[in-house]
Amino acid sequence: MLMEHTFATYEMSDATVPEDATVEDAVLVRPLLKNTQLETRPLTVVYDANHDGWDPRAFHQGVDAKGATVILARDKGTGKVVGGYNPKGFCSFGGARPSVAAFLFYEMEGTPPTFQKLRKLKDGKLSCARDDANFGISFGLTDFVIGLQAGEERRATSHLGEYFECGPENLVSLFGKETSVELSDLKVLVGSYEDGEDIPYSGEVLDSFQFTNNGLQESIFFN
Repeated sequence: MLMEHTFATYEMSDATVPEDATVEDAVLVRPLLKNTQLETRPLTVVYDANHDGWDPRAFHQGVDAKGATVILARDKGTGKVVGGYNPKGFCSFGGARPSVAAFLFYEMEGTPPTFQKLRKLKDGKLSCARDDANFGISFGLTDFVIGLQAGEERRATSHLGEYFECGPENLVSLFGKETSVELSDLKVLVGSYEDGEDIPYSGEVLDSFQFTNNGLQESIFFN
């Protein structure tokens, strides 16, 4: 079992997984998973906002304790896909789930779709900034956020450069010049595991960060 402890690679995987043919969007994201714990593992969709609901409760019911996650979001205005990879997944424990191997990605111009990865900057802190049962997705504090909050359920924001790099195009946002967009789709894919098989990071992680009145406080947890 590959456990990621280094920065994500920009290389794309050429792995072929037969099960991808029956899982929506699995073929699309497979090349992104080079050197990750999901590179050759069959994938499954555990959350589809248009089917399950655009709210944190539905999101966490689908994704919690399922291990590493691939987030796929589509900008309603441009139709372009953006997303992120969270190696530590979600569990609704309230703190951040750090990983140096986390990355964001965005769709570049051209057919068929190709993606550019954006790696973590400096260290793994705040790769998943809010693992909160009442909140959706947050890579860094501002780099890629889909809060799923009432009245702004489909709103996604992105301000790159604090915890994730801006990439070769020196982007301000995953969405190009726009820092706030409305989404038409939001899905989460995770690895498919057999009954009784260990799912990495399905519980508390070895290191985490809690929000306090004085800012961030590091905490130590165990699986």
